[in-house]
Amino acid sequence: MMHPDRDESATPHGPRRRPARPGWIAAALCSTSTLLGSLPAAAQQPASDPVEETVTVTAQRVEQDLQEVPISVIAVSGEELDERAIDDLQELADSTPGMVVTGQAPSNGEMTISIRGIGSNTFGLGTESTVGFYVDGFYVPRPQGFVNQFLDLERVEVLRGPQGTLWGRNSTGGALNVLTTAPGRELSGRISASYGELDSEDTGATESQLELAVGGAASERVWARFAGSLTQNEDYTYNELLDRRFDNLDGHSLRLGLTLLPTDAVSLTLRGDLTEDDAHNNFNLRPGDISPLSTLGTLQRFYGLPTAPADVHRIAANVPPIATYEENGLSLDLSWVLTLRVNLQSLTGLRDFDSLRQADIDGTPLDFVENLSELEGEWWSQEIKLDGRTERTDWIAGVYFFHEEGFNQIDTRTDLALFEVDFFANNPGLFLFDPSTFCSLGFIAPSFLCGIDYYSAIAPFLGLSLPGNVSTGNFFVTDLETDSYAVYGQGYWHLGDRWTLTGGLRYTDDDKSHLQTTIDFQTQQPFTQLQEGGWDALTPKLGLEYRPSERTLLYASLTTGFKSGGFNSISVQPAFDEETILSTEVGFKTRLLDDRLDLRGALFNYAYDDLQVAVLFPDRSTVENAAEATVNGLELDLVARPSRALTFTLGVSLLDDEFDSFRSQDPLAAAAAQNALRAQGIFDPVLLAQAAAAVPTRDLSGNGLPRAPDYSISAALQHRWDLRRAGALTTRLQLDATDDVAYDGFGNLGQPAYELLAAQLSYRPQRGSWFASLYARNLTDEEYIVNEIFFSVAGSVQVWAPPRTVGVQFGWDF
Repeated sequence: MMHPDRDESATPHGPRRRPARPGWIAAALCSTSTLLGSLPAAAQQPASDPVEETVTVTAQRVEQDLQEVPISVIAVSGEELDERAIDDLQELADSTPGMVVTGQAPSNGEMTISIRGIGSNTFGLGTESTVGFYVDGFYVPRPQGFVNQFLDLERVEVLRGPQGTLWGRNSTGGALNVLTTAPGRELSGRISASYGELDSEDTGATESQLELAVGGAASERVWARFAGSLTQNEDYTYNELLDRRFDNLDGHSLRLGLTLLPTDAVSLTLRGDLTEDDAHNNFNLRPGDISPLSTLGTLQRFYGLPTAPADVHRIAANVPPIATYEENGLSLDLSWVLTLRVNLQSLTGLRDFDSLRQADIDGTPLDFVENLSELEGEWWSQEIKLDGRTERTDWIAGVYFFHEEGFNQIDTRTDLALFEVDFFANNPGLFLFDPSTFCSLGFIAPSFLCGIDYYSAIAPFLGLSLPGNVSTGNFFVTDLETDSYAVYGQGYWHLGDRWTLTGGLRYTDDDKSHLQTTIDFQTQQPFTQLQEGGWDALTPKLGLEYRPSERTLLYASLTTGFKSGGFNSISVQPAFDEETILSTEVGFKTRLLDDRLDLRGALFNYAYDDLQVAVLFPDRSTVENAAEATVNGLELDLVARPSRALTFTLGVSLLDDEFDSFRSQDPLAAAAAQNALRAQGIFDPVLLAQAAAAVPTRDLSGNGLPRAPDYSISAALQHRWDLRRAGALTTRLQLDATDDVAYDGFGNLGQPAYELLAAQLSYRPQRGSWFASLYARNLTDEEYIVNEIFFSVAGSVQVWAPPRTVGVQFGWDF
């Protein structure tokens, strides 16, 4: 927000005068030059005045020109989000090279974010993201309310690389900074409505959204802004068993901002928001393929039972999915110009959330495994920040406090009677002695036979253990409390007009308390444990910048990051350790061709220690610390504006990543060991756990990291056609390509390389403020997944991305 007495042109650097894979980059540059050279001559005519576009970001906690920031940053304005028909974080990630967002986790519906191959595959209350998520400068540890819907945003900033000094905790992979539209003096707003249809054969799925935003001055010193949205997206997955499809998202969001200017030097901005989502996100078994290592694989192997439809957008699960989410937030931003060279900012935030999720883990008509998870919590934070400048230095310093209280209940229920089916499937000679098994499989059988448990009667004579006939499973109740303290500072020393030296340091101290109660699978007796732990770290930064000319920046940096240890809320295990990262990066930013070409590039190396990795075993989920991991990468971002009418953008991310030293058990091997016992009629949970624990570990050295595609490329061409008195027509075509994405460190799960094509056609009249647009996402109807998890009972379950979507939008800006 502009302040009357504040020098908004000042930056952390004071007043300014105006190996990875070279073959891939060379090919990209050649393709770019060829495309630009083939454009129509009229499009290449230089404009009568400059076409320079200044993009303002706050990547270093103060406002700066994107080209002046010595960090690899992607900034997408609210206007560009509209132009690209991007409504949520998943759609943004599809067109952001180096960024991967996975779909819903089975425990609580959270999304996970990875940048440059660094992200968390853990879930549950006791773990946290590796990419920091911020809204208007406030840290949001569980941002589900913001990732499902983008509402009235000024811009989204993707900060690539560790941000441990200025942004702090849990930003070893980078940070996302979402900035909402602030209240302003002038009356402004928008009303828009959109409707789209998804190409899901005969399911007829649709999406619709209604948005309203309005703001202005109530008086000279009181400004306000209101925004709200209603969203209803029908699920593109059809449930054949229940003969219906579910609303994938039925939600609404409200936001109110109020800015007060009590004096010319002080501004206070109060923001409040509310988000409620009622969703039904399905898990799909891998189409037509049940893992032979799973219990269901045994049924299919012996009886050919159809347990997974061949269509990726069809399921036959008997448990309706549920995913509800509610989040409320309140924040106060106090900015005070203490002197002409020193500014103070106080950021106070309070949020609470509540989510409930039900999922059919086995994904079949059988009543095998059902998961019910409740997650709720609240947190508040306080930060006081000072920034200032002298003749040759700029600096920023602050203190930070964060407190969180959370509750997590996870109930995974298993119908043990169905394990009898598994036993008889492996012992077909005994199958005839248990007609009630026909009932379990849905076959026709006399009703009096269905009530007799033949297995329990003959098992003692055969020396077999009894699986039981009650619904039981894993049950966890967790209370977590976190306190985090930090103090930080960063300075910039200008060594003449061309050189700048940067030094920063942050100290973080995290204390956590974890109270966990679980029900023993065998005895069904409760077990309670209290775990407490503390982790602290210093995260320094050292950087050097050189400006050979007005429009060129060269930079190099050594940056560190820290993510504290924690506790596993969905399994019983000791606390896991913190993870740390050392990043070495060199990069450049330049403007060429009379400011018609912006070019940015970065080359980096990550050295990771104790990387936190989640491994989902048949009877438990563990969080392990991989000893070491390395990531090397190269990024290139290009924005070309041959004329005011034509814009071409290109983004490239190349990664070379691997575990340097990491050993762990393969969940598939553990599942095979357990199913071998079940085939012998052994269902004792202790023996099954021992069989899984006895599986030798695998050396994963050299394996790639999860969610780290070797390449991701995004290219877009946009043209504005001047229709003179009739108005203007804008066309946009975008292609996004992503290499193979692994969803575990063993190479068992993943998505092959895929490409996405999107297009948009927009019209605005010469007179009037209304607009209309036609958009299309995934034009080629690519079938791809955004998450995959292996469960020993069902095999691989997946979350599939939406099919081709075509829609229209109408609106009015004022």
